[in-house]
Amino acid sequence: MQPQEATSAGGARERELKKLDHEHDEHMKRMEQEWALRRDAVQFTKDYGLFTLRSCLLLNGGAILAMLAFIGNLYGRTSATPSLTLHDFNYAIGLFGLGLVATVVASICGYLNFLATQRRLSDSFALLKARSASGMATPDYGGKWTRNGAFGFGIASLALFVAGVISVIYILSSY
Repeated sequence: MQPQEATSAGGARERELKKLDHEHDEHMKRMEQEWALRRDAVQFTKDYGLFTLRSCLLLNGGAILAMLAFIGNLYGRTSATPSLTLHDFNYAIGLFGLGLVATVVASICGYLNFLATQRRLSDSFALLKARSASGMATPDYGGKWTRNGAFGFGIASLALFVAGVISVIYILSSY
């Protein structure tokens, strides 16, 4: 092999390595941007879920307080016994109370889902950093049942609120 051929082969190899290194760097930049977008999407989903749960908690809890204030106002204004009593509102208060319980269970499921998502993202990023070419799937940490539980109990909380409002309307319209 001639010295000139050796240097041209070595130069071609060096150019090929630089090209591969550049492509790898570009690929890693794209992957980091993709992970940043996923992280932001998870954060937005968490924030929106917390807002929804706070709203459900406020609706059901506020309804109970409003009914108690209404009954207290009825007893405070008249010297005679009012036609509506606290007993009349037991069913509605129970529905709103169950709505509060459903909201708490939904928040627990949402928290567990967030933990599972964070762990899955962390494991996926660790596999990416290790440059795993085997395509190993990350284990499922229960994200499906916790997500469905949070969604189901959140919907149940809203449904219980609506049922409580319908119950109150029925009570007030019958007197």
